[in-house]
Amino acid sequence: MSRNSEESIEQLEARRKELETYEQKNNIDLSDDINKIKAKINKKSTQLSPWEQVELARTLERPTTLEYIENIFDDFIEFFGDRVYGDDKAIVGGIASINNQAVTVVGHQRGMTTKENIKRKRNRRRITMQEKVKNKQKETRNKSTKSIEKQAKGITLIALVITIIVLLILAAVSIATLTGQNGI
Repeated sequence: MSRNSEESIEQLEARRKELETYEQKNNIDLSDDINKIKAKINKKSTQLSPWEQVELARTLERPTTLEYIENIFDDFIEFFGDRVYGDDKAIVGGIASINNQAVTVVGHQRGMTTKENIKRKRNRRRITMQEKVKNKQKETRNKSTKSIEKQAKGITLIALVITIIVLLILAAVSIATLTGQNGI
C-alpha cells in the first residue's frame, strides 16, 4: 500500500482509538466525533487503488474467519474433514447460532504467521494429491468394471444364442417325431 494512504488510515485509526479511550475514562459522549472518523476511514478505504485494496486485504491485522465467528456467533461447532480425504486446514466450517437461529458457517482461514500459513496451504496440496490418487483408482476400477461388464454381456449373448439354437433343434426333433419323420 502506498505510504500516504496507509499512514493516513493508520493515523485516523489511532485517533479513533484515542477518542474511544478518552470517552470511557472521562465518561464523555464523543460518539459523533468517533463516527465522523469512522466515516473518513471508510471513505479512504474505498478510494484505494485495486493494488492498495489487495495489500489492505493481506495485512496481518485483518480479522480471520475464526475471529469473525468468535465475535459474531453465540455458539460454534466446527466440523473437520469429509470422511474420505481428510481435513483441509484452510477451510473452516460448521454450525453456529445467532439470535437463537441456527446457521451454517464456511470460511477461508489463513495463518497469522508464515509458519501457520505454510501449515494451512500444505494440507490443501496434500488433499489435492490424495484426490488425484483416489480419482485415478476410481477411473481404473471403472475401466476394469466396464471391461468385465462387456465380457459378461458378451458371454450372456453367446449363451442366449446357444440356448435358442438348442431349443430350435429340440423343436425340430419334436415336430419330426410327431409327424413320423426320422431325422431332421
